Amino acid sequence: GTGGGGGRGHRKSIGGGLVGLRGGSSSSSSREDKGAENRLFGVPLDVCLDRDMQAAGLSSRPLVPTFIQEAMQAIEHKGLGIPGLFRVSGNARRVRELRQQLDDGERVNLKVEKVHDLTALIKLFFRELPSPLLTPDLYPAFIAALELRDLDRQLRALKLLLAVLPRHVWAAAM
Repeated sequence: GTGGGGGRGHRKSIGGGLVGLRGGSSSSSSREDKGAENRLFGVPLDVCLDRDMQAAGLSSRPLVPTFIQEAMQAIEHKGLGIPGLFRVSGNARRVRELRQQLDDGERVNLKVEKVHDLTALIKLFFRELPSPLLTPDLYPAFIAALELRDLDRQLRALKLLLAVLPRHVWAAAM
């Protein structure tokens, strides 16, 4: 279930459960006409956050892309106790359809989607970021922190590492 492609590509509030802000018109133009500037997947995180800020008329960037916020709310609503929440694969065909709709700026009601399709969509979004969330120079430090046996030391080390990440990366990692 989607909210359809009608209307403009503006996003309703998070509580509304509809995602789609890519700003393009909803005419029956082809995928190529919509242009890469409207894509959600495979673009830098900064670009997604700037688009969300503009679409919502905010004076500052959100910390996490609205799509991720809304998908996580839908997952939380349906139950975080579902076995294999981020491990079990979603329906590949449905995930491709959802990705295409989001890239085309269509409104998508994430509240009606299956949890594993949403988790697969979130994983796909992060996997396709052009730059990793955890910078390559800090990756060895994160691995070393996770290998610490003392939980207090591990948590302190992870907090310090998170503190040196850019704000939008820190927020997305939380």
